[in-house]
Amino acid sequence: MFQTRNKATILAAAMTVFSAIAPAHAAEVKMEGAEIGAWTMDYDAGANLAKENNLAIFLDFTGSDWCGWCKLMDRKVFSEPSWSAFAKDKLSLIKVDFPKGKKLPQDIRQRNRGLQQRFKVSGFPTYVILDSDGETEIARLGAGRNKSADSFIKEVEFAIRHSAVGVADFTANLEPEEASRYRNLIAEQRTVEEELEAWLKTRPDSSAANVSKYTGYHDELTRLSIAIDKIESSVLSKDMDPEDAKAYLALVDDLHGAKNELNDWLKSKPPRNEENEQKRDGMQAVIQALSDQLSKY
Repeated sequence: MFQTRNKATILAAAMTVFSAIAPAHAAEVKMEGAEIGAWTMDYDAGANLAKENNLAIFLDFTGSDWCGWCKLMDRKVFSEPSWSAFAKDKLSLIKVDFPKGKKLPQDIRQRNRGLQQRFKVSGFPTYVILDSDGETEIARLGAGRNKSADSFIKEVEFAIRHSAVGVADFTANLEPEEASRYRNLIAEQRTVEEELEAWLKTRPDSSAANVSKYTGYHDELTRLSIAIDKIESSVLSKDMDPEDAKAYLALVDDLHGAKNELNDWLKSKPPRNEENEQKRDGMQAVIQALSDQLSKY
């Protein structure tokens, strides 16, 4: 019954159907040093660059010369000008490569194996996004047959929105009082999420006490999510034309209504049975569909 956000999106195996795709004309990957928005294999330099410039770190765990899905993403996403334009002032890009047909320097091979173990990566490609501290994992993303540079940029933007980097960027033009309120809401949300995740790792049973505890967490996260949404939607809608803003804000209202409906239903402590699990899944599907629609703006 208990659910929480899933950050891990891992491809267990590379499909061979794309193995014949021609190599992408990807940007050069530096072996030493790092520049904002440019690929490097120098993890230490990339991490220092992120810390000094308050950037998110984008780790690309790849098999660049053999993995079909990796080649697909290189061709459809990372070689596109729109990706380069997006990354040039937002990301420290680090390749963690495991090629079969070319030999990397021993120190890079050893470092890459260590990073693979540290982040528990078991399939390629896996994209790990870290906050500027180089420690806090923000999200994991994966490849997709229908992904484009623009769609993948939206995934990354959504992932980093509530990171330290994203919060600093979002609050830069807010009034001080509103900026402080937003930062406090994000911090409170992160604390509750961490508490919930830690509790779920203890594998609590479905006793009445634990159901009540989970419902309390859900209630608090719903409240925080809606409060954060209201600030973000108010700011984002100002840059839209009137018709788009109207449609966007209507979707936000629909999303808040769906979240509150699920939350109120959970607080009613419905009995655990197949019918109610299907009802819960249906409510969550509506929330996800509305969130997907909003991500297009």
